[in-house]
Amino acid sequence: MTTEPISRLYSSSESRRAPDHVICAIDLGSKTFKLVKGTRENGRIETELMRKATLNIGAEIHESGGVINTPKLREMEDTLAEFARECRENKASRILAIATSAINRASNKDDILAITQDLGIELEIADGHREGHVGYLTATRGEPNWLVVELGSNSCQIAWHCGERVRAHQIQAGYI
Repeated sequence: MTTEPISRLYSSSESRRAPDHVICAIDLGSKTFKLVKGTRENGRIETELMRKATLNIGAEIHESGGVINTPKLREMEDTLAEFARECRENKASRILAIATSAINRASNKDDILAITQDLGIELEIADGHREGHVGYLTATRGEPNWLVVELGSNSCQIAWHCGERVRAHQIQAGYI
């Protein structure tokens, strides 16, 4: 289990910019990739789910012994290119992405890093604890005193606010 101060996770000079400041975030999940647009306005972050694509990366990794094969890598690249284009059309100043447990386990995750770098996407390959932290912030918008349980295709993250920190724990479930 890890902990991280809320102020480090949620507060930044990036989040205090003008209301027209747009950031796109991409969740590269084990089953589904999601594109979310976030705008900070009047001290609140407003989010909008823009697109989803089912890629079943977890199943690919499970069936191929830990490798994402070339056809699936091309499908990922095409999807991420579409997402990046949409972010640029929405005048996003940054395109951030977080890859979760399936991609973290892939033996060729460097191929995914190269794809995102070529597309101008800032990728973080998160461990389960970081997934829990991000899930907490997404669900609560950084508000204290909540318990968040996120059921993914490959794992379950439990995160809660305690004092000035978010604590998180991951339970591996295997690919569902």
